[in-house]
Amino acid sequence: MPFDAASQPQSPPRWRSLSAEEGANRLSLTLEGRPLAQVRLQAGPTLQVHLEQLCPERPYQALWAACYWLLSRDSACQRLAWHLPEVVPQALASGLLLVGDVPGQYLCERALFWQLPQPWLGEALAAPYPQQMQISNGKRHPRRAPKPRGEVYRRFDARLGSWVSLRPLDIEHDLERFNRWQNDPRVEAFWQESGTLAQHREYLAKLEADPHTLTLIGCFDD
Repeated sequence: MPFDAASQPQSPPRWRSLSAEEGANRLSLTLEGRPLAQVRLQAGPTLQVHLEQLCPERPYQALWAACYWLLSRDSACQRLAWHLPEVVPQALASGLLLVGDVPGQYLCERALFWQLPQPWLGEALAAPYPQQMQISNGKRHPRRAPKPRGEVYRRFDARLGSWVSLRPLDIEHDLERFNRWQNDPRVEAFWQESGTLAQHREYLAKLEADPHTLTLIGCFDD
């Protein structure tokens, strides 16, 4: 498998300054102009990734960026086999890496990688909300965090060749779009929520006021 600039990912997510140099089966990543990671690559049924240098200040971010770069540039790659002198504890705790059968080898599985929350989730959802118990309608539950505003999720899907993002629905901005969608015969057959603009405004207002629900609009290339 060739490792050249022509096959690099089209758009690194959120980290606009992430860049790479490739050649002779080596990959060097920099972020904000500072070295992040350098690896030696060995092609095979499972791509072998031999670590040569790792940023000591942000080792987890460096491992994540290298995994992203290699998985997103080759949609057929299902697994990376990392060879590390010692593992970054956060990489195991988060599911970025799994312990392999060979000592010193750790696996990054594509199916697990794309489920990791960061950096796909926006900053509004990056930190856990403090817990305080309360009673509503006779039921005890944690106080819910305020509903987010603005974009909450974004990543580039290499298979689609598109940015995929999610944002909270805005009634004033999205009402007509939602109305057209729900009145589409194919959609109505499943959701059974066809109706007028007034009916859909009332429907969305109830969802907006409900702390149990978060209404989101999915976008492709915005």
